[in-house]
Amino acid sequence: MSHFTHRQPGSAPARISLRQGVISLIVAITGAAALACTPEPRERLSIALMRTPVTGVVAIAQAEGLFAAEGLDVSVVDAASGGEALAAALEGRVDLAAVAGMPLLREVAAGRAPRVLAGVQHSTRLAGVVARRDRGIARASDLRSHSVGYAPASTGEAFLRTLLMAEGMRWSDVRAEPMPLEELLAALASGRLDAAALGCPQLEHAARALGPSRAVTLYTDMFVDRTMLVARDEVVASRRSALLRALRALVRTERLAREEPQRAFAALRRTLPGEDEAQLREQWARVVPQLEISNALVHSLYSQAGLLYDRGQASPSSFRRLLVPQLLAAVDPEAVTVERAP
Repeated sequence: MSHFTHRQPGSAPARISLRQGVISLIVAITGAAALACTPEPRERLSIALMRTPVTGVVAIAQAEGLFAAEGLDVSVVDAASGGEALAAALEGRVDLAAVAGMPLLREVAAGRAPRVLAGVQHSTRLAGVVARRDRGIARASDLRSHSVGYAPASTGEAFLRTLLMAEGMRWSDVRAEPMPLEELLAALASGRLDAAALGCPQLEHAARALGPSRAVTLYTDMFVDRTMLVARDEVVASRRSALLRALRALVRTERLAREEPQRAFAALRRTLPGEDEAQLREQWARVVPQLEISNALVHSLYSQAGLLYDRGQASPSSFRRLLVPQLLAAVDPEAVTVERAP
């Protein structure tokens, strides 16, 4: 039998049979092939959000495994409000937050600059005012001189200000009462408040608690709310690969919602098992999944900013500076239509 001999200086000859050498070579080749077939480690990403149809696109992407399909290990962190979700992102406790306009504008007014990676969906009639019929309120004009509760700098406040403007009323025409979001429903149910301005899902919960004989929900289609994917500067600078993957997954989710609406709704339903299915279906029908960095997004922020502070404190260009269009443009160039900031 033939042998290969390998000698190291100062050592005795080591004898390896040809058969053993062939086996070793096969094992090495097999191991290398197995290593080559081993999937790359998934990039981790955490997203904070309040679970409602307003953040449904993100929830559907997670439920349908679309983040995983893009090589991401995404953890969704539940938040009690959009403001809480955004605070978690800005404080570095999570990578991203899915939030509506008012929580973001509150941070901008405080001198911080959250970065907007994309608008992910927009909606109408997912915010409104639930009013008590037994206090003589049947339409928006009946709110005059009544107490209306709202959470400061919330979607509810933005809606209330828009509704009053649409009705030709001033803020002083109602008895606006600021209070924490968690207190609004109890204050309305107990009769401490005549009405409450709320976003989804508290809007539906309040109307359900009072019942149709005692409650009326007031809307205006002038109010369009947009949900955005937001991060702090450090995440934008250091997590480009993960952020691109996340945006690709959300683009796929938008397509799924458009082409297979029943499958998309079923996925959303799995993430909100405690919600009434008929009401959830009605709420989701008001949502338009759309990945965008657009002039409409800038205009929405600018319009809502006017509800928080004087328009002289902000301009459309100041909100364009919050946007990070390069990432979405790399994934879906047609989704970026915003004018460049001067």
